[in-house]
Amino acid sequence: MKRSTGLTFKTDKVAGENKEVTKWVEKYLGVGEWVMDQSVAIAGSSGWFERKR
Repeated sequence: MKRSTGLTFKTDKVAGENKEVTKWVEKYLGVGEWVMDQSVAIAGSSGWFERKR
């Protein structure tokens, strides 16, 4: 979501001052970004999808 919209999740709203929770939330969201990137790459190289922009 960050790359496609520029929106960034405010981790301090969840974690407050807890740096450990902030770290884990950022890792979790990073995994989601990676999964999205990989999915887009696979779909882009597949014959089943086409880019319309």
